[in-house]
Order: sequence, then C-alpha cells, then structure tokens
Amino acid sequence: MIVMKFGGSSVANTEMIKGVAGIVKSQVKKKPIVVVSALGGVTNDLIEAATFAANGSGTKKCDEITGRHLAVIKELGLGEQIIGDEVSQLRREMEKIGAGRNLNQKSLDTVMSFGERMSARIVAACLVSVGVNSKAYDAFNIGLVTDSSFGNANPLPKASSMIRRSLSGVSGVPVVTGFIGKDRVGNITTLGRGGSDYTASLIGMAVRAKEIQIWTNTNGVLTADPRIVSGALNIRDLSYEEELELEYLGANTLHPKGIRPAFEKNITVRVLNTLHPKESDTVIKSRINEKMRVASITHKDGMHIILLRAQDPPKRLHDVFDIIRRHGISIDSVLTSRTDIMIIFSGYYNGNIKDALKELGSVGKVSIRSGRAKISVVGKALFSIPGISGKIFSSLADMPIEAISYGSSGMSQSFFVKEQHAGTAIRKLHRTFFGA
Repeated sequence: MIVMKFGGSSVANTEMIKGVAGIVKSQVKKKPIVVVSALGGVTNDLIEAATFAANGSGTKKCDEITGRHLAVIKELGLGEQIIGDEVSQLRREMEKIGAGRNLNQKSLDTVMSFGERMSARIVAACLVSVGVNSKAYDAFNIGLVTDSSFGNANPLPKASSMIRRSLSGVSGVPVVTGFIGKDRVGNITTLGRGGSDYTASLIGMAVRAKEIQIWTNTNGVLTADPRIVSGALNIRDLSYEEELELEYLGANTLHPKGIRPAFEKNITVRVLNTLHPKESDTVIKSRINEKMRVASITHKDGMHIILLRAQDPPKRLHDVFDIIRRHGISIDSVLTSRTDIMIIFSGYYNGNIKDALKELGSVGKVSIRSGRAKISVVGKALFSIPGISGKIFSSLADMPIEAISYGSSGMSQSFFVKEQHAGTAIRKLHRTFFGA
C-alpha cells in the first residue's frame, strides 16, 4: 500500500487532473490512497471571498470560485452534481458570514475546507471516468480528529487508529481531502497552509504504508531554488534529518510537519514531478549512503536583525529574552559578544516589534536592520567536511555578510545578507559546491 499526495499545482487545471488520473491508474496494483490539495490558488481565493463577504461585498467572488470548478468538471466530461452539495454549503457559509459581517479563524477554516472537498470529488470522478474504482472522502469522516487550534490544528492521538479502521474497509482507490479535520465537537479545522503533506504522512503512518509519494512541480528536492539557480540539480537521496533541516531553513518542499509521522514509522518518502513522472525524483529515508556532503542551499527572506549594545551582554540576556517573549516575537538566532547582543527573527514588521524596541532601549542602545535574507548551506555531517567554512566564505569574499550562525544539528551553516544580495550569494555558492 502507498499514499500519493498531489498538491495544488498538480491539480491546477483540467490537463493536470487528467495527468494525475493517469499516474494513479499506473500504480493501482500498489493499492494507492490518494490525498489532494485544493485546485491551485483556490485556498487564497476562498480566503479573499470570505473577506469580501465579511465586508459586505456579497458573494461574487464565491461565484467565480464555483464557476472555475464547474468549468473544469465540464471540460473533463463529468456531471456538475458531483460538487452540488459542496457548492450549496459554501454559498450558505458565505451568506452567513456576510449577514453577521464577522469573519474569525473558526469560520475561515470552514470556508477553506471547500477547496479540498471539491477537488477530491473531481479527482475521484475523473479516476472513475478512466476505469479506476474510486470514491472521495473528507478526511474528517475517516478519523482525522484534531484539537481546536483553528488555522493550525494538531491531530489527536486517537486519529491514527481511527483512520486505519476507516480505510481498512474501503474498496478501490480512496481520494482523501488534505489539510482539513474536525475537532471533538465537530467543528472543521485546518492543519496549517500546506497541510496536505501532513495529512498524507498521517495516513501513511496510520495504514503502515510502504511509501508516501509527494507529487510536485519539480524533479524532487533540488540543490537550490530553481527560480534563483536555473541549473539546480536533483538530490537523489536525502535523510529525514536533512529534509527537516531544509524545511526549517526555508526550502518549502514539504510541509514543516509533513515528514515527521513518516520519520516516526520509518516510511520512505518519495518526491516526484507530476509533469514528468518518469524523470528524477528524491527518496527521503532514515539512512543514506553519503557520510559527508553538501546537499542543498536554501534561504529565507524577510529577516530582521535587532542590534543591542549593552553593558555586560551575557548578564542582560534574561531581560532581553523576557522582553522578546512578552511581545510575541519568535527568535531565529541570537548572537552575543562582549559588547553586543544580536537578535534575528523573521516576519512582518509590526506594532509588537516597535513596542519591543522601545522597551529594549532600557537595556542598551538599540537599532534594527530589516530586509535581510538568511542563506544556509545544508548537508549531512557538514562540519566534518575539511575546509567547509573556508569554501563558503571564499566564494563570498566580495559579499557583505552581517552575521553567521551554526545549526546545533551539525548539518547547517547560515549567514545573513541584504535581500538584494541573496540571489548572487546563492548562485556563487551553488557554483562552488555543484559546479552549475
């Protein structure tokens, strides 16, 4: 048994959905369980439609969303009734939001759920049309029960056994909604943006799948962002630890939580390209042959650096951390010297930061630098590679680097530059380590 997850780019339009049906049909003998995201861009459209409704702008945007789905259904030669119930429920939810002029995360989770719910029904119907016995299932109806953390819910411990029991009696190919669940009292929840990976991994763990396949629009996991490095290469094998490090440092290949259930049960994860299913992929597993290597270069934009000059910084760290905590700022890195404390974090510049800066002024002289990028070199046993730091900084000899940090895992070395220098730095590093 395998789990096959297809993201929004893989089900973006009629031709892509036909391609997905062909891929699934070719692997029917492996007893696949399919997990799908909403059609590409639909989740954002649903959020916008709900916002419009709450502002009294009616349901026009909602009509555009349902129209897009109905157009795909028509092009696939299917019947509009396959999403009839979902269209009616979505309209009622939008009208409810509009009448109350109120939109909270709980109601937004319900609205966002319809993207996956309509997508699953379309994909299942398409599979039936090509001769594959298939049926759509909402994840919350097969046991994905969560806590009530709307917008970023977590599955409850009993979810795994409930999913296993539900799917054990299913015939044909089930097509399951990604991203969504329900709490104990029946409210719809979402697992966070990109949470369909997490759903796939949870299902894989529950049914003890042999493999979890994540279908994307790239040839597996790459040595750099292909939008920055046109010659980015496929990474054939990754360890779980390397992939987790890459995601933490901004790679955005898989959901940050997505691989953990597979990791716990030692299930192989394979990342493939929907457009080119027979080309290079990446296998993620517990052990790989490479002992020491650079695997990939990744980056995060939108970083900020607070520089605090104070007397005896080590003794003032407690005060600094208390201020940062009370203002809800999530720290990325902290660097100290005899005269300075450097606090690095990501996110939008907001009122909390302004208030925090004002309070930090009581500790010492404070300034902030925004618009920075964090660039990271990631690989197994990275610090065991002779001269690794020398290679990194020799290739960046003419770049203004503002801070350097080392991952406690021993698998990453990071530095910070202005965002406008990030692309150049990444390409230089890629040439140094991968020759392209």
